Amino acid sequence: MNLAFKTKITPLMYFPPMGYDNKGKSWGYDRFDDIWTGIFVKKIIDHLGFVVVNGSPFVQHRKASNVFKNLQKEAKGLETNETLYKSVQVVALRSKTMIECYIELVEKTKLSKEDYFINLKKAMQVWGQLLL
Repeated sequence: MNLAFKTKITPLMYFPPMGYDNKGKSWGYDRFDDIWTGIFVKKIIDHLGFVVVNGSPFVQHRKASNVFKNLQKEAKGLETNETLYKSVQVVALRSKTMIECYIELVEKTKLSKEDYFINLKKAMQVWGQLLL
């Protein structure tokens, strides 16, 4: 993935834990960190009237990855991704600043009751409070 953004949205760029923690324990999801970050960020950017631009990548990524290994890593997250997207999509934001929107979005988004999402919500709340 190629991603570039203006520095003013850096506070929104919290990437959820994926793959394995530093002790080798699986987080339960892999390869969705950029996608899920993008879902949250896009919701806030749209609400605040900012602009998103896309186009051809500036950097060419030519390293071939193993599509079958990637599919195995992504399998659990495919359905969850759709549920997460829909949960974020229905949230009505009222806040006026990026940080307030981030905190509001974390509070209002209905996430799965599975341990991963309980911990993700806590981590995102901590991130939001650190930004205040």
